[in-house]
Amino acid sequence: MKNILIITTLLWLLNYKFFLSLFTTVSSSYAVLYEIIVYFIILLFLLTLFSWNKIANAIFINILLVISVIGLYFINTMGIVIDGNMLNNVLSTDSSEAFELLDINFYIYVFVCFALLYLLNIKVILKQNSLPLKKYLTYIFAILIVFFGFYKIDRVVFDDFMTDDTPNVAPLFMIPAITDYIIMQKRSVDINKKNISNEYQLNSDSNDTIVVFVLGESARGDRFGINGYYKNTTPNFTNNENLISFKNATSCDTSTLNSIPCLLTRDTHDEYDNVIRENSFVEIYKDLGYETYWFSRNSDQKRIKNFCQEAAVCKYEHDLDYDGELLPQLNEILKNQNNKLIVLHTLGSHIDYNERVPQKYQIFKPLCNVGVSSCEKEKLDNSYDNTIYYTDIFLTKIMDMLKDKKACIIYTSDHGESLGEKSLGIVKRFGHSTPYNVAPKEQTTVPFILWFSDKYLQSKSLDLEKMRKLEDISHDNIFDTVLGCGYISKIKGKTLNICDK
Repeated sequence: MKNILIITTLLWLLNYKFFLSLFTTVSSSYAVLYEIIVYFIILLFLLTLFSWNKIANAIFINILLVISVIGLYFINTMGIVIDGNMLNNVLSTDSSEAFELLDINFYIYVFVCFALLYLLNIKVILKQNSLPLKKYLTYIFAILIVFFGFYKIDRVVFDDFMTDDTPNVAPLFMIPAITDYIIMQKRSVDINKKNISNEYQLNSDSNDTIVVFVLGESARGDRFGINGYYKNTTPNFTNNENLISFKNATSCDTSTLNSIPCLLTRDTHDEYDNVIRENSFVEIYKDLGYETYWFSRNSDQKRIKNFCQEAAVCKYEHDLDYDGELLPQLNEILKNQNNKLIVLHTLGSHIDYNERVPQKYQIFKPLCNVGVSSCEKEKLDNSYDNTIYYTDIFLTKIMDMLKDKKACIIYTSDHGESLGEKSLGIVKRFGHSTPYNVAPKEQTTVPFILWFSDKYLQSKSLDLEKMRKLEDISHDNIFDTVLGCGYISKIKGKTLNICDK
């Protein structure tokens, strides 16, 4: 039992940074101390659970230690929350994207931890003998008595700990994470979409209309110069009279796998529950006679690819180096005058930021050339801001291609991005996918831009100045606005089309 106590204490101490953060964010020190003790008791119970068998116990303890040290690296260095959504993102992403999150510090950390784990096995874990059944049952019973004693003393604090803090402490974060992941998988594997195209109609003045929907990645609205950012990251947008940028637009979610199905369909943020029930605006366009195209440099994960396949042409371009290399295909499509919907799903501002931008467009320097959590703030900001500058270049080139046509562009990003802003007192956050209810605004504030060609404005009466003054704009407006831009209206009922406001 002494060895189990040693390992329990070691695992308990690995979470020191989280415990320290609790003291800076929770007003009651009593509540924090209570949570720390409860965590120790729960962990002691877990490590005693297989102590009746030496081999099973050694395997179980090693699994918990490996999960803990790797999970804590990302919790402590990037401020992420490991829950079912994060687990889904990790298991769904392709290997190239996953390795972009890792740097030399991670490999050094893993090497040192596994070396120490090897020594711990020799000195402690493998020396732990199986407990006789009588002793095993006595220990388990005694721990449960203490556990329920604490539960009886203060159920409110205990319940708060289990619901709010468990995803942040190792290895307990795996319990709700795996549970939520299984539930999410059950709800998302079977995609039985209802086709709702018959609820919409195409207006007669839609001839020769081109709608380009650009879906960005990890772009923050507050980093766009046109939205008030102190760097001139969007020089081509600023004086463009045909362009509208909504400064405080918000996303449907903080992860790609949830945000995109939400913004592509008519489910709003409050309605969306990870279930895909209906087709997106892409299939509606196709069913109403538009030529439809989807070109993507992003992941071909099943939930997203399902919408790509609603288009007549669905093509993934993983061999391209930069988003701008999608433009020749767009230019080819524009040679005829038929009605068209073109979706461009970019990599935008996804980590590794430097890899998203050709060198000649990396105008903000010095750059971050190490892992984001190890980088100086100024360098990290420069690397990220270059992705926004390149987005300005990319969208401006599309505008130049469409300026003599009857066309419009709708651009947004799936979610925002944390860049080292402090959260939980002493923990800095990086990346995205923090649960929406606790996510910082950096992950939920996204760009939302509309652009209309002169020919488009001549054919449709739009009050751009009135639209610029709109507030409370979000991904909830995307579905109806994209349809409205293509002269497609709902036969019955209200819509969230920005152009109709």
